[in-house]
Amino acid sequence: MTWLLDTNVWLRAYAEPGSLPLAELKLLRKEGGRFGLSAISLWEVGKKHQLGKLPLPLPLGEWFQFALGNDVEVLPLTHEVVTEAMSLPDFPNRDPGDELIVATA
Repeated sequence: MTWLLDTNVWLRAYAEPGSLPLAELKLLRKEGGRFGLSAISLWEVGKKHQLGKLPLPLPLGEWFQFALGNDVEVLPLTHEVVTEAMSLPDFPNRDPGDELIVATA
């Protein structure tokens, strides 16, 4: 794994690629690029879809298969990640998903 993706960047890369800055889009499309994605990102996307806030062009499971492809490794949410998240200094926002993503890094 070379890069850890934030949920928003991963989602936008597949749902709205034109909304990403060109430099980020080039990085995401680079041949041989390997990316990590916290398991919490799957839950965040699934929950938004379940609540009707995120329409997807495919059923959720199929969309995950498409969006994960061969270059994204889902990183587990372990007790070590949660412990690390709890030791982060004052986090700039109140999104626990973001804390877990940072702790995954």
